[in-house]
Amino acid sequence: MNFDLRYFREEILHQTQSEFANVMEKSQNTISRWEKEPKSITLDILDEIAQKSGYSVIDLLNIENVSRKPWKCDSSNASCLIELTKELNTKLAQLKNVRKNVQTESLNYTKYIEKLSNIYKHSFKKIHKPTIAFLGNSDVGKSTLINTLIGQEVLPSGWTPITSLSIYVKHIEDKPKYLNDDSAIVVSSPLKGQPLNIDWLTDEKYFQASCIESGSTALLEKYGSREGKIYKEKLSEAEAAVVYVDAPILKLCTLLDLPGFGTSDDVNDDLKAAEGKENADIYVYMSLANAFMRGTDITYLKDILDRMKPFENGQNGLDPLSNLFVVASQAHVVSSNEELNKILSDGANRMNRVLPENYWLARSEYYNVDYTNDSFTKRFFSFSRDNQTLTSSFKTNLIHLLETWPNLLCKDLRNEQSQATKLLTDELNAEIKSLQSFRKNKEEAVEYYEKLKAEKQTVYKKSEEFVNNLEEKIDLYRKQSIVDFKDAFDRIINEDSIISIIKQKEFKNRKKDKEELQNYLNNTLKQKLDTICHRYSSKLSIYLHEQLEQLNVGSMSGVGTFDYKRAFISTLAGLSTYGALTAYVGTLGNLGGYILVTKAVGVLSSLGISVGGGAAATTFVAAIGGPITIIIGVAVLTGIAASIITGRNWGSKFASQTIKAYKQHNVRETYTGALENWWNETDKAINKDKMIADYEEQLAEAEEKANYNEEECIKLESALDDLLNII
Repeated sequence: MNFDLRYFREEILHQTQSEFANVMEKSQNTISRWEKEPKSITLDILDEIAQKSGYSVIDLLNIENVSRKPWKCDSSNASCLIELTKELNTKLAQLKNVRKNVQTESLNYTKYIEKLSNIYKHSFKKIHKPTIAFLGNSDVGKSTLINTLIGQEVLPSGWTPITSLSIYVKHIEDKPKYLNDDSAIVVSSPLKGQPLNIDWLTDEKYFQASCIESGSTALLEKYGSREGKIYKEKLSEAEAAVVYVDAPILKLCTLLDLPGFGTSDDVNDDLKAAEGKENADIYVYMSLANAFMRGTDITYLKDILDRMKPFENGQNGLDPLSNLFVVASQAHVVSSNEELNKILSDGANRMNRVLPENYWLARSEYYNVDYTNDSFTKRFFSFSRDNQTLTSSFKTNLIHLLETWPNLLCKDLRNEQSQATKLLTDELNAEIKSLQSFRKNKEEAVEYYEKLKAEKQTVYKKSEEFVNNLEEKIDLYRKQSIVDFKDAFDRIINEDSIISIIKQKEFKNRKKDKEELQNYLNNTLKQKLDTICHRYSSKLSIYLHEQLEQLNVGSMSGVGTFDYKRAFISTLAGLSTYGALTAYVGTLGNLGGYILVTKAVGVLSSLGISVGGGAAATTFVAAIGGPITIIIGVAVLTGIAASIITGRNWGSKFASQTIKAYKQHNVRETYTGALENWWNETDKAINKDKMIADYEEQLAEAEEKANYNEEECIKLESALDDLLNII
């Protein structure tokens, strides 16, 4: 029997002889003898080593191969997305063909074919592998975990801060053909003010504009290591690197290695890590097992909770927070499984302890999923590169999620597409019916056009009045919300309040309790901000409903025919953010095809709003806080948590230090500034000219119909029938 115990202990377990002896419950002399005399290791001894280390006997006898095997997964479910991709390509090709051969130049036809094309293009863009972001402080082993998943030493890893840029790991089949034999590329966004889109690298123009340098994986050391030649020179230019690898797990996902938080030498890395996770679907937050979930870990993890879009919806069978994994790395340094389980449990409890009051209840109501302290605790796992037992739960849960994802995504896309095409089908049938009616009664079309044309000045005037009043209301809510937040801030960040919290939560005069206190204060402020945003967004939603209904009632009850509500909602199409209008957008529901089946459907879905209605997926504080809220929390926490205070009234002294630190870092002003920016985004969404443009578009379509002859009507009806056939 050939088993090299020393190699196994040093290279696989990374343990000293003394540490391994403790695990085996043997004397160090016994371990030393086994290593010097491999033949003394009997099958019984090998079985005992296997049980204590988490490896099978067969694995131990083939340990050099086992330690580098990539994680296996079943990618067969991805075939449904491949099939959907083919169907969408077929639909788009059919649309292109009918458009080329169409017999009409009608504005109405152009509108409908673009709507249908947008439905299919939107579904096409949403077909993607989930991106798994690996986050955490520096030196927690993110690169090591990724190398373990793919079974190759691809990413730079070590015991000092290494990664200085975001690194995407994708399957070799995803490699753009323009890379030829190269396996890695260093890139930056070619579009000023817009984030880099890795999936667009398959487009040659985008690829050429993004590429800084391509080559072997040596580029990762060159650009991504702090010791790399071009680290300082290219830091501002290089945004990310992409490396293409042949590994089973990459058929189901893309891995994203983000710079570590908390690097003392470069705040840009903190910002990159904070912003990088916006592109992620699944989050793996890592913290060292022997210093698990301390200090800034809790600040970063809370921000992930605020921002992550949940996979679970209460109906798809996924557990709460299924796309979150909080992982204790280097778990083998912990002496026993009992101690490790306690470390995980204590970490979850520390996090729960500093969450604002009723945090999980509010989240449950927001997403209609049952979130609890226990469901959060179940998302805590352990990882050791060379101990399969310590890693098994994390591995099983992650692979199950990846294998489940394709069918869930495919089902969601088909449902969404079905709802959108149903809306458009209703519109098309109504349009065909009206054309048939106009053919029988030409005067009806002319009369409609004349009515719409006659109210031009009224529409212009009412649209301007509506927008002016809306801007005044927004300005009022802006001022009131800022006053409300300042009042809430002053009620929380004052000596009496902080002392009361210390007593209520029984915080002690020790570093970890001071860290928890700072996290609790920061989280409570963010929750207050979130609540205020919800309140005023809801107020604005109610105001909009009332005003638009009044406008429409006034219009429809007289001679008017213009739909103000439709026009306003149409102005929101294509916006990337709605600010305080988000609550209103979330209540739209099934309005007919005129908005939800156009380009707006993509924006709505990105907010977590289905075609049939629903709530926004991200909290308001996530939309306005950005990475700056993390930086604030960390700056205050690291600045005073380690302060030494003596005496019985330490709480009063620490409260004074906290208030001083918040003033020093301008926390109150920074939060209100973020709130101000949120309202500014709302202002950008309000545009009377777009409402008037919608009127002019309707007028042009009505004029076209009024001038149709019977032959043109028949051609248009036939063309619209072709679209129905494609659907």
